[in-house]
Amino acid sequence: MPELRSGPDRGRGAPVDQRRRRKPVPLVGNYVKTRAAVAKEAAEAKAAAVAAGRKRGGARAKKKREEEEEEEKEDKEEKGREGLIEERENLVEERERMADESGGSSANKVTGKEEEGTTPPFPDKVQVGGSPMYKVDRKLGKGGFGQVFVGRRVSGGNGRSGDPGATEVALKFEHINSKGCNYGPPYEWQVYNTLGGSHGVPRVHYKGKQGDYYVMVMDMLGPSLWDVWNSSGQS
Repeated sequence: MPELRSGPDRGRGAPVDQRRRRKPVPLVGNYVKTRAAVAKEAAEAKAAAVAAGRKRGGARAKKKREEEEEEEKEDKEEKGREGLIEERENLVEERERMADESGGSSANKVTGKEEEGTTPPFPDKVQVGGSPMYKVDRKLGKGGFGQVFVGRRVSGGNGRSGDPGATEVALKFEHINSKGCNYGPPYEWQVYNTLGGSHGVPRVHYKGKQGDYYVMVMDMLGPSLWDVWNSSGQS
């Protein structure tokens, strides 16, 4: 029969060994790791992982920045090449425009608008203001509003340039709807009446309207400024 205990310990079970409740502590060599040491190592490992992640992220960000900078550099170079090509094309177009306006070697070129027939065709023959009949020959040049052709007298003529009866004259055509003819015949007519006969300025012998054009019959002079400029090495 079990022995009944008396006093404050009566009814209690056998004492429990407190050491059994403790969590085993890892051993390092002959030393026992404290909880603080374990927590510190865990914190250091976590910090190292975060640092490594940041380093990898920084490397990726740096690589991305380098790639973006390289793409930007290539874009700038491409735009620079395109700008240079466009500048050269504009220069060529400007030279061709100057040649067309001044006449000379490019005087016989026909613009795209003329090829498409957007303006009425020029007459084959001209007779204005009591002038003789002239046949419209080759093109001499093109200005801002008008174009100049060689006119050859159909019959007669003394063959001398600067004479109303010359065999070869210059015929300038300007369309009646051009900006220079908003108020009637071109103002250029008055300018030639004032300056005509001066050195280097052609004299207008006849002028008038034929079809859709105002026409001036002028002296045939020498090479145009464009021809002279090219023949002197563009100096």
